[in-house]
Amino acid sequence: MFQMSSKRKGGQVRFSTLQTDALEKRFNSHKYLSPEDRKLLADSLKLTDKQVKTWFQNRRAKWRRSNSTSSSTSTIDVECDNQNDSILLFCDRQIQNRLDLTNN
Repeated sequence: MFQMSSKRKGGQVRFSTLQTDALEKRFNSHKYLSPEDRKLLADSLKLTDKQVKTWFQNRRAKWRRSNSTSSSTSTIDVECDNQNDSILLFCDRQIQNRLDLTNN
């Protein structure tokens, strides 16, 4: 189904187009994954849990840089990113609640 990711110099991994598309699609709907969701996604894409976790961390950093004009969201997101995985879903809800209050 998915081709295995190939290694690059320095131990970096190149994800296949299908893997990247699936990761992006999930990121667009959820900025954070629970450990269970992360494992399921990793298994379905033939990646390790650590690869998916790292991809999401890097993608959130890229997302924050591209949205640097909304400083309140960036601050909240950074605070949440430094917490344990078990509370990331709570942080995601808190961010959404603050965004809803800001937009109303």
